[in-house]
Amino acid sequence: MSMARILLFLDLTWGQSYIYGKAMHRNKVYAINIQYGRKALMLPEELLYPDSREVIIHLYTDSGKRITATYSAQVSRNDMIEVYDEDITNAIAKELPVEMLIEFN
Repeated sequence: MSMARILLFLDLTWGQSYIYGKAMHRNKVYAINIQYGRKALMLPEELLYPDSREVIIHLYTDSGKRITATYSAQVSRNDMIEVYDEDITNAIAKELPVEMLIEFN
């Protein structure tokens, strides 16, 4: 049973070997970066739920594709959403997601 969930609307673009852009939630805009690297999820402190042990993200594309991954989230030192994950980066390479649902367990 998930404790809380946050839905973000994404506006992403390709960089050299990473994907970056904006994630909008309510009236706030966060920078977001998705790239290759050791599997990790970093979130701005205000988006983290203190007692959650596990964070599941679901990325949705316009065509309805869903990509899901599980992390133990940490606080981002850059005050941005950072996803390091080879599988996710490869999975969204052809079609960038437009929404991200974050579930805290």
